[in-house]
Amino acid sequence: MAQGIEIDRSTLDEWINNFRNNTNLPFSTNFGAFTKEQVGEFIKDAAPTYDGVEPGAFRIYPVRYPIASTGPADPNMELEPGSTYSRPAFVFVPADNDSGEILENKDRKVYVLPFGYGGSADPATRSATAGFPSSGPKLCPPKC
Repeated sequence: MAQGIEIDRSTLDEWINNFRNNTNLPFSTNFGAFTKEQVGEFIKDAAPTYDGVEPGAFRIYPVRYPIASTGPADPNMELEPGSTYSRPAFVFVPADNDSGEILENKDRKVYVLPFGYGGSADPATRSATAGFPSSGPKLCPPKC
C-alpha cells in the first residue's frame, strides 16, 4: 500500500506557509507517529519519482492543510477552530543526502508522506475527493 503522494512543489510550499504564516493559531499537536513499515514503504515508493534513486535524507515540516468551508473531507483531519486550516500536522519530504535540499523530479513534483492528509493533491479539487491514504493506517497528527 502506497504511503506517500506526489504533489507539486507549490502545494508543499502552500502547506508549509499555512503553518508559518498563522502563528496566531495554537500549536495543538504534541507528537507525530508512524511505523517503521510506513516509512520503509514510503522510501521504496518514492524511488520511481526520482528515477529509481531512494532518498537518503528527509526534512520534516510542520504544516496546516487548507480546509473547505464545508469542513474536512476526511474524519482523520481536524479543523483548527476559528480558521480554514487543519490542526498542525507534519510532512516527511525527501531531501538530497549531501546538500539537504528538497528533492524534486523534472516536473517540480515531490513525493511526500503527509500525516493525516484528507484531501486531493490537486488544489482545485482537494476538498471534494475521498482522501489519502484510501485504506490502511492513518498517520498522526492531526488526529491520533
